[in-house]
Amino acid sequence: MLLVVRGDLQSETGWSRATRALVQSLSADFSAIAGVDLHYHQIRSTAHFPGAIISDAVVQQLMRSGVNNVVLHATLPDGIFRVPNAVNLGWWFWETDKLPVHGDWIERLGSLDHILVPSRWQAEIVSRLGLPIPVSVVPWPHTFAATEGATTANAGQLGSITACQAWSPTEAAAILDIDRRYHSLSRYLDGGATLVRSKIDCFNAKNVNLAAALNSYDGYYLALQSDAPRKGLAVLIHEWCRYRQRSHRNLALVVRFSSLDVGRDAPSILQRFSEIATIAAAQASGLEHVFAIVTPIRDDEIGNLYRSARALVAPTYGEGFGGTLVEAVQNNCLLIAPRHTACEQLIPPSYPGAYKSVPYVGALIGALSIQPANGTWHVPVPGEIAQRLLWADEISPPQRAEEIGRLRAHMAAALSPQAARVAVLAAADAVRQARASRPPPTPVMEPAHV
Repeated sequence: MLLVVRGDLQSETGWSRATRALVQSLSADFSAIAGVDLHYHQIRSTAHFPGAIISDAVVQQLMRSGVNNVVLHATLPDGIFRVPNAVNLGWWFWETDKLPVHGDWIERLGSLDHILVPSRWQAEIVSRLGLPIPVSVVPWPHTFAATEGATTANAGQLGSITACQAWSPTEAAAILDIDRRYHSLSRYLDGGATLVRSKIDCFNAKNVNLAAALNSYDGYYLALQSDAPRKGLAVLIHEWCRYRQRSHRNLALVVRFSSLDVGRDAPSILQRFSEIATIAAAQASGLEHVFAIVTPIRDDEIGNLYRSARALVAPTYGEGFGGTLVEAVQNNCLLIAPRHTACEQLIPPSYPGAYKSVPYVGALIGALSIQPANGTWHVPVPGEIAQRLLWADEISPPQRAEEIGRLRAHMAAALSPQAARVAVLAAADAVRQARASRPPPTPVMEPAHV
């Protein structure tokens, strides 16, 4: 029996990693695995997919060999197309409660034999669409190795990671002037290469060794952020400044920051971070204790960031799964996170690090055009994140270990690879059984010719 997966197969995005993890949990149940990489990029597609990479045309040919083969469409609905003679399953992640107004998502979802979603929250949203298609919850599979307890903050584990502080308003104005001259006639007078070098020199002047910079602090909080509006960087910085004004401890905030625009270089990413952070701080103190990592770092370095942080802070407005929350707990990191959207299944009852949020219906400034303007987002209640930071300040080592143990046990049960495997195989079997129970089509009788 053949499994073909269509989606983002070879990058390091959360969905791509989730797809590979699901395929790995199913690998023993199929005689062969192949994939159609819908998002191949010559620079970003560096991960190993456990199967041959083929085209959709080859998939069509392979499916002629039988009707028990499975095609898993691990893509947004606009990337689905039904493959004849196959069991068509869809597995997709979404962050809000409404689908795009334009397009044919409903029709494409309706062409599937079974819909798979990563959370109970999304299952309820899909069920409300009223499609006559079964829906099953199949979360991103994760394993949790045995651990002897939580680690404490230790900046020495961070090795040679380079970080930057936000450009001041004066520095930001100078950078904007470089951009202005580059994109004007001055580019030809000053020389484009000279202007580029000037901006790189300004960026290099902001670089610091993170481990050395953290030596003057008692520890740090960690956030993994991007310039996607739903990630909530502005709220994070505003709450951080509020927290610093009330805390009796001297902790820093480390932000791993990336851009949705993969063409941006490190100086431009720092420029974007500085714009958002400076406006959000609103001249309050606290931003000087924030360090942004805007250059690529290895997986083991990210693991060290988790393990030595006091807690991971997630100010998100909506999540399709919440992979960074799981990665943090896998590395024995405490969480400050919401209960809304897909995050709900990751947080145990009465967890003290969960903060309150309120629903907001509308468009987010700068959001992707695919995200509908009538979708619901969940904005942190003002002061809630700052309050949870103060809680994490004072938690004792035994309490910290106990809360991390609760998080690990809860996620291990919710995200079991075996449970994901069983759910996928059950969905495929149900499709086959339904097909087998259908009566054969009645032959059409041609009228007799007189």
